[in-house]
Amino acid sequence: MGRLLGLLAIALVGGVVAQAFVGAELRELEALGSAAPEADLTRATRLFWASAGVIFGVALAIGAALAALAVRTIRSASFPPAGAEWIGARRQYEGAAARRVGWIGAALATLLCLAALGGLALTAFLASGELW
Repeated sequence: MGRLLGLLAIALVGGVVAQAFVGAELRELEALGSAAPEADLTRATRLFWASAGVIFGVALAIGAALAALAVRTIRSASFPPAGAEWIGARRQYEGAAARRVGWIGAALATLLCLAALGGLALTAFLASGELW
């Protein structure tokens, strides 16, 4: 439970720092106004693609973590698997029911990973300027 709280605290601080950074960038872009429209567009585009990459990267990491948890559930035939009580499952499953939960989790984790990879690929393709 302590590790989970530590990770949540790190994520919270990281989110606040990222929000402050993006806010500062947006205020600076707004202040530039019409002084250099091409430079503003380039900076805003770069900021947009970078933030999209971070979002899809985090989604990919979450999908990979869920896939690992699903594999542990399938192998141990126990949900939550040993050492993963922090997920806060209200019910515990054993045997075939746990494996079914694991396979459903694996399918959803795979779907999330594929969506994140697709988003990263689309972001990279569009950021390369190939579209225009």
